[in-house]
Amino acid sequence: MLPAFVLLLFMPGISGGFWLDDFGNLPAIFDDLKSGGIYYAISNGQAGPLGRVLSLLSFALQLESWPNPRNFIFVNIVIHALNTVAICCLAFLLIKYGPLKEKAHAFYIAIAIAMIWACAPIQVSSVLYIVQRMTLLSSLFVLLGCLSFLWGRLLLRRANLKAAFFLICFVTPLFGVAGLYAKETAFLLIVYLLCIDYFLDAGRQEKNRFYICIVRWPLWLIFGGFIFYLLSMFYTPEAFESRDFDVQERVLSQSVIVWDYLRQIALPRMAQLGLYHENYPISRSIFEPLATAFALTAWLLLAVLFMIAVRQRYYLIVFAVAWFVGGHLLESSTLALELYFEHRSYLPSFAVWFASAIGAYYLCLKLFVLAKRRLVIGLLLAYVGVLLSQSFYLVKLWGNPVRLAYLYTVERPDSLRAREMMIYLYQVHGEMSSVKTEIARMGGDFPQNLTVRLLQLEYACLYPDLLDYRFNDELLGLATRESISIGVVGSISDLFDRLKGGKTCDGYSIEQLIELADLVIQHPKYVSNRDNILALRSEIKLHQGDIFAALSDMQSVAKPNYRMSIRVVQLLATLGRKQEAIQRLDGITGNSSFALQVKAHEKFLSKLAVELSNLESER
Repeated sequence: MLPAFVLLLFMPGISGGFWLDDFGNLPAIFDDLKSGGIYYAISNGQAGPLGRVLSLLSFALQLESWPNPRNFIFVNIVIHALNTVAICCLAFLLIKYGPLKEKAHAFYIAIAIAMIWACAPIQVSSVLYIVQRMTLLSSLFVLLGCLSFLWGRLLLRRANLKAAFFLICFVTPLFGVAGLYAKETAFLLIVYLLCIDYFLDAGRQEKNRFYICIVRWPLWLIFGGFIFYLLSMFYTPEAFESRDFDVQERVLSQSVIVWDYLRQIALPRMAQLGLYHENYPISRSIFEPLATAFALTAWLLLAVLFMIAVRQRYYLIVFAVAWFVGGHLLESSTLALELYFEHRSYLPSFAVWFASAIGAYYLCLKLFVLAKRRLVIGLLLAYVGVLLSQSFYLVKLWGNPVRLAYLYTVERPDSLRAREMMIYLYQVHGEMSSVKTEIARMGGDFPQNLTVRLLQLEYACLYPDLLDYRFNDELLGLATRESISIGVVGSISDLFDRLKGGKTCDGYSIEQLIELADLVIQHPKYVSNRDNILALRSEIKLHQGDIFAALSDMQSVAKPNYRMSIRVVQLLATLGRKQEAIQRLDGITGNSSFALQVKAHEKFLSKLAVELSNLESER
């Protein structure tokens, strides 16, 4: 029933399209798939330190569907439906075997929790934004890990020790590792397991010392190490150099954002839901903006409430607060990410609905007057009905990308990404006069934004009869400004691709792109992107025929990936430095971090090695 309900609600969104990071991630997967096979495609992921192999594999298996978004969205919906079933099972087991006194209607309460969780408006973007399959898949493994742990704890109560420790010590970590290879946020499984352990053990005091020694204390030690890792980011300010905020400002901003997530979960504002939040207000201090002070005060009051709940053994409150807050401690593998995205509340929101549903149920039980009970139930049903109608409206919007992009543009005119998406859709649908108008309007609205100026150059190159924008010294001046323009490196790459493909663009030249790259690479805000800029500048110089300069740039890359390393070998061979090339190639094949790429390119690397050996012997 639950999967059918989820599929029915989300199916109108299946006619949607690609958005934001879809364009940055999916084309590369399928290009790699065609050039190097499936091993190469899934091993080249750069989204996280572990490469997110399982997420990339799930995309690679849909090669026949590319570039039609329909089947990709359908798979996302199916995974969300599976997560809904897992949420239902988790809620049922927690109610049935936790410290709650009333268990007669546990199954129906669990179904209600799962339905509301799955269909809340804040979940829509997580499901229909294709690249967030990484979040969905990671969450599936986390939920399976929670269920295996929970079932193991129940078996422990029944003295079925072998089965219990098999589930807890083998199956649960296995699901955790799988989740990490879908998205690093799965590390929060540690937080969720501690919440479940507390909730199940509430008032019982687990007596199995073996369990306490090999499971509970290690969980707390890992959690302590995790907190230490988060605190260490205060001493690595360089990680935030590419952002408009530092780590302190990030934490202050997050104090406001998590409350905003809670509001959007329980009382969503339709106009503020969606993808484009890059202009979310940064908390520069406790009083700037003033909302930060109110948020911090609310956190202080919540901390006091939490301590009272712990002492008074209000297990439901402790569980819900710990799950929700703990679920927001990490996104990906770092804090140096953009401030706000709704998918970060995908699993944490379970705590809100779990506590709310049980609280509403107990409220109804305490109302002995039937009329009052009916009134409360009627209000609750009306509230759920409003949430479902909002979600259905949003899903239909996502199923119509042009309309959704237009609404984003109207509602968030300060969002550069929303405006870019609208231009792209105008282009796809052949509305060229609208393309011209919107590009000109963007130039007026963002006169000091380098990305906008580069976007104008790109479209002028594509449509020279429609648009006339040219590279000038003012544009170089924008590259030296203190502020940062998100997307500059990608824009330079796009401009280069136009010329590399043999197209002649009157508005700019290769030499001007190199001049721009030279300025960008010196900008302190682009330190974290320095390797990518060097690699891009190397390719531009190679296109010019300046092999020495191209090699110099590529060798200056601090942390070369597999592609960059192979390019160095090829450049060394071209310059006749065969012995160095052979040594570099040996280093690549012996690098454990490149193991999957080496396996995928085994024939190519063997052929390259033979060619280098032959050239060396000829000398």
